[in-house]
Amino acid sequence: MSPRPASVFRQDWPPSLVAGIFMLATSATGFFLTLFFRDRLHLSGAEIGVLVAVQALTGLLSALPAGWFNDRFTSRALLALGLAGQGMGLVLMALAGGFWLELVGVFWWSLCNYLCRLSLDVQILKSPSGSPIFGRLARYQGARFLGIALGTVLAGAVLLRFPFELVLLASAGVLLLLVPMARLLSPTPAGRVRLAEYRADLKDSRVLFFAAFVFLFCSHWGAEGTAYPLYLEDGLRLDLLDIGLYMAAEYACVLLAVVLAAPLFARRPMVLPLLGAGVVLSGLGQAGLAAVGMPASLLFRMVHGLGDGIMLLFFYLGIHALFPKTRLGGHTGFITAVTMAGYIAGAVIYGPLGEHCGYPVPLWVSGGVNLLLAIPLLWKRRLFDAVAT
Repeated sequence: MSPRPASVFRQDWPPSLVAGIFMLATSATGFFLTLFFRDRLHLSGAEIGVLVAVQALTGLLSALPAGWFNDRFTSRALLALGLAGQGMGLVLMALAGGFWLELVGVFWWSLCNYLCRLSLDVQILKSPSGSPIFGRLARYQGARFLGIALGTVLAGAVLLRFPFELVLLASAGVLLLLVPMARLLSPTPAGRVRLAEYRADLKDSRVLFFAAFVFLFCSHWGAEGTAYPLYLEDGLRLDLLDIGLYMAAEYACVLLAVVLAAPLFARRPMVLPLLGAGVVLSGLGQAGLAAVGMPASLLFRMVHGLGDGIMLLFFYLGIHALFPKTRLGGHTGFITAVTMAGYIAGAVIYGPLGEHCGYPVPLWVSGGVNLLLAIPLLWKRRLFDAVAT
């Protein structure tokens, strides 16, 4: 029996709305944060590196516990807790004024940020509405990236006129206002799950291969994250509003890819061509990100966004297809940890490579790695086809 439209609207759209507002409110804390550390707090390169590393490591270490908690407790309760904690973290970051207090603020904010993001993911993946997963993810990811795109442009425009500290405080206020809305979401299935059950799931060779594929793909984010925001400001000479528009163009392409690809993933013959397009577009776009001057750099960024959008959707579909519903929280945490490990590995490898060989080299190499991922697509075709079942 198919779910009633009223049930789908009531149970699937509110989490997407919360996710969109959440991403809009926190856009300034994403791409612009390294500029805040350098230009407002006047931190050294080493200090900025520590803060970025703490942010990434917190995500890596908190993903598994946060996922496990999402199987033991309802996602809406954990989301409300994370929103309140993240608001307090942003207030501390805004008022810190120095490295050590900023370090504490970044740690607490990152911890609560990943709890929020993972709880929202599980809220959608475990939705009690019973609606098809393809439509659920299209609505959810569409709302998320619409929020990111609008928020990035808005943040860039606001930061030209107001200090970053004020923007952080405003973001904290919006997150605190979302707490009551989070409490109104439908409760997700929760109960006691033994760790042995998770371990048994992870012994499946399909799961290990999927995790390895995710790790390799996500390593290119480390090449982007180490210096790209500073490159836009120093290399392309873009101001904050220009950076916001530049990044919003990519996020709009991610949104477009997610919305268009979601119904196609439901058709088994389309899965492999979609994934092939994803790795090729992502790889070619990544390799061209260091193009000197506009509009070539922006064009490659948009191509890259189309590829990343397809692959991001595939990751969520893979989690839903490979793991039982009762343990989706823990395994969403596991795959999230794998993505963070890939990001950190990429930053560790590509950061020094860029320092010694020049900024374009890491982008070329990481783009090439993405292109080579077309090989395992053909090698393990049945595994990738499984997301359509």
